Amino acid sequence: MSEEEVAQREKPFEQLLVEMGLITQEQLSKVLDLAEDRSISTKDAVVALDFAREEDILAAMADRFGLQRMDISSFGEIMPEIISQISPTVADTYKVVPLMEEGGELLVAMGDPFNVNALDDLRFLLDRPIKGVLVEPEAFEGLFQKHY
Repeated sequence: MSEEEVAQREKPFEQLLVEMGLITQEQLSKVLDLAEDRSISTKDAVVALDFAREEDILAAMADRFGLQRMDISSFGEIMPEIISQISPTVADTYKVVPLMEEGGELLVAMGDPFNVNALDDLRFLLDRPIKGVLVEPEAFEGLFQKHY
């Protein structure tokens, strides 16, 4: 990972939203106030204020961090030997579900694309190459419930 990629990952999410053009600096102030008042995430505050759609935020984050997006609505059955590679505790901690093997990498659906350390931690824990894909939050939740 280059120094620039590391620097991007370490920037606060709020700063990334402004840099990506999803919200303005003025809107950011309103977002932070609402997030604090309601004890909700910054992402949820942006959506609640109709400054951006969740799908747009996810797409921008995927582009920014080089993650592929995947529509899993037509995804087939996940083999038990794939699911068993990540324990329920680890899957819940990192909000991931393993999908399949692809080119020697374990492809995992990510339920929390804002946890930029999840993939690095999984690579270390599993001692193997991991590739993350972003999926719609509702689709991820259904997938997680079905397999864990």
